[in-house]
Amino acid sequence: MRSRWVRLIAVGAACVAMAGGALAGSVPSRAALTDTGFRAFSYGTSTTAPTAKDPQSKLWFNDGVWWGSLFNRSTLKFQIHRLDRLTQTWTDTGAVIDERDVSRSDMLWDGTKLYAVTSGLTSTTTSNNARVLRFSYDAGTRTYTLDSGFPVTLSTGGGMEAVGIEKDTTGKLWVTYTKNQSVYITHSTTADSAWATPFVLPATESTGLLTQDESAIVSYNGKIGIMWGDQARTPMRYRWAVHNDGAATNVWQSSIALQGAEIADNHFNLKGLDADPSGQVFAVAKTSLNAANDPLHYVLVLKNTGNWESHVFGTVAENHTRAQVLIDRENRGLYVMATSPCCSGGAIYYKRTNLDSPSFSPGLGTPFIQLGSDVNINNVSTTKQELSTSTGLAAIASDDTTRFYVHTDFDLGPDTTPPDTSITSGPSGTVDVDTATFAFSANEGGSTFECSLDGGAFAGCTSPRTYAGLADGTHTFQVRATDLVGNTDPTPASRSWTIDTSVLTATLAPAADARAEVNKANTNFGADPLLQADSSPNTESFVKFDVNVPGAITSATLRLYVVNGTSNGPAVYAAGSTWAETGITWNNKPARTGSALDDKGALAVNTWTEYAVTSGVTGNGTYTFNVVPTSSDGVDFPSKESSNPNKPQLVVKYSLDTTTPETTIDSGPSGTSSSSASFAFSS
Repeated sequence: MRSRWVRLIAVGAACVAMAGGALAGSVPSRAALTDTGFRAFSYGTSTTAPTAKDPQSKLWFNDGVWWGSLFNRSTLKFQIHRLDRLTQTWTDTGAVIDERDVSRSDMLWDGTKLYAVTSGLTSTTTSNNARVLRFSYDAGTRTYTLDSGFPVTLSTGGGMEAVGIEKDTTGKLWVTYTKNQSVYITHSTTADSAWATPFVLPATESTGLLTQDESAIVSYNGKIGIMWGDQARTPMRYRWAVHNDGAATNVWQSSIALQGAEIADNHFNLKGLDADPSGQVFAVAKTSLNAANDPLHYVLVLKNTGNWESHVFGTVAENHTRAQVLIDRENRGLYVMATSPCCSGGAIYYKRTNLDSPSFSPGLGTPFIQLGSDVNINNVSTTKQELSTSTGLAAIASDDTTRFYVHTDFDLGPDTTPPDTSITSGPSGTVDVDTATFAFSANEGGSTFECSLDGGAFAGCTSPRTYAGLADGTHTFQVRATDLVGNTDPTPASRSWTIDTSVLTATLAPAADARAEVNKANTNFGADPLLQADSSPNTESFVKFDVNVPGAITSATLRLYVVNGTSNGPAVYAAGSTWAETGITWNNKPARTGSALDDKGALAVNTWTEYAVTSGVTGNGTYTFNVVPTSSDGVDFPSKESSNPNKPQLVVKYSLDTTTPETTIDSGPSGTSSSSASFAFSS
């Protein structure tokens, strides 16, 4: 992605004269050096979340300029604004989209006409009905004029959370929304200004939804597609219905795009793509999952085969919300942007991946709109259109605490930024095996890799990479990524480790284990299949091992298998060992000895976690480890009584004594002596 520093410098120079809050057309506040994006102008207190909602688009690109549906706090109306890309300021053109200060719109530029569908939010008040508008554009004056016969008020019986509009290849306009726990649609008939009475979408499971479930609409490949979330049924699902352009308006084909436990929500966004090998429809959809490592957002792709595929964009721990997806066909880019943290806002982040093979790196992504002046930014919105080098990428969001619009605008084009390579797993320190396996990744999806061992030439490789038959001694592994356009990481990721096969490993099973609960202070849980650590109510676990190895111990690692993940894992302490598995309770549990041996952060479900306990294992003997919670987000591990094969382990590394002794004769005869002799000796 090309830098936008030229624009930032121009804005900085223009900001010298700026003072106080900006109105539309004034110069934005000077950004701090760490800021990303621009502060626009205040939308006042008459409206809230003016850039909501996820299925809608507030911006469009026309005549080399970005335009938007923005609220004017002086007129108390949503009006068409134009972005000056040199000064990064918005100018109100005066064209009114909606005089209702609590309303939401979806904007569609078809290359000739500008369409808007807008509605109030009160579902039972007819003054909040959805309306359709059409504007003509004058390139000479750079203005929009509302066409005769508009707006058209649709018979929606009141407002709704979100309404969307699209146009098919025959020229028919389509609108969708949810109301009365059902998906509704309507369409133009003999003209853009003539509309059918809205009706329930004739598709499977388009009724019986939750009140908050919403729908979205997209045009692609001679079809109209409608997606809606269904959180009422089990399992939850994202439903999909398709209408072929020109077919009878009541003929739709139904299918499921994604389904599973807690898999749906009311936050998603769609984009369509015509005649492209990468796919036909791209959606970013939020789930209702809640474990830290669960997927919170999927990117769904309707492939040209007619099947949907899914890619994880972000997890619950990353806490994104209200996402939008954008397509750059020219540069083969797919962008997803979202707020984090949920739900009152913070900053907008984005991730870019390859359009042909989407793959998103973990983490929040790159800051997209992040300002020190506005720290509750939310509800990012952008365009229905495809991006390109000529359009660049613009997006707008809002901060309901400061009541300011914020936006970003940067160029698209040849990617000159190299990827960053990371080694995600592999040996370190000293190991006792002559093999090594490394896993690695890059922050750009679709990257390829080259590996090098001990300074050798880099050669193509894939993750994981395994080496065998390595000699004792120190080794160094390096790996570098190359992205899809040929940029190579100039600073390869590197890992050094030492092989010492004289070090042996003993993996020990526990002699005893149990948990103790403060709420059941006299209850013994020695026969229970679960060990737990949770501060609410307080629950600790104890694991005892008998260590007896033929050598000097060099390291000890306590391994526990996570069957219920946590955002903040427990600490491990040494404790006394004079307890019995069948007798330990909260009231008689052994005392800890010393400070924590190790502590953990987030722990993913169905993975091993390893605690470094070397300092607590000084030689052969019996050792107890006390697993102590550090948060109310509890975690579970199988005990030795569990049917789960992944029971607690103590991995002890030790070195055999391979030094030959030196023998000494301490006393005895020398020279000439009698026929008998007595010697004393030692080593």
